[in-house]
Amino acid sequence: MLNTSLALRYARAIYQISRLLNVTHKVHDDLLNISECIDSSADLKRVLYHPGITPDEKMQVVNELFSKTCESVTLRFIGYLIDKKRTFYITAIALCFSALLDSDENRVVVKVESYQQLTGETLKKIKERLVKGLEKDVVITSIVNPSLMGGLKLILGDRVIDGSIAYHLKRLSETITAF
Repeated sequence: MLNTSLALRYARAIYQISRLLNVTHKVHDDLLNISECIDSSADLKRVLYHPGITPDEKMQVVNELFSKTCESVTLRFIGYLIDKKRTFYITAIALCFSALLDSDENRVVVKVESYQQLTGETLKKIKERLVKGLEKDVVITSIVNPSLMGGLKLILGDRVIDGSIAYHLKRLSETITAF
């Protein structure tokens, strides 16, 4: 299991540097893109994670793939991670970077799980209530989860508000069996 506090330290470092250089959004996009490429390519994973491939060879591959689209600060950062044998942390760093950016921009990402696809009008109402309650800009990700059986489940970072029928049935069952 990865050490998330270490990933957060690296994310804070590259975040501060990108703010100083006024390229925060571009570095954010770069990290997400590189992370997605690593997650979706077994060959790239094999190269970056293989202990027998030298850091110079790994960096050469990274430059070939990303030098035309990524900021130089992002490439230097990835090079630093390669030198320190921390390439396993790139995805976690990208996620931490996203959280730092969201926090700075007073934004929260909320996952809304429902039994069936919600209408645009329903999502709009949910967003309005969340914006009012949280006093932050809200970005909603809608997820269909048939196991909920009805109702909604909201996930805000590490907080979960579960109003699903499945959750209430489970609680009712636990209450009944407690007697």
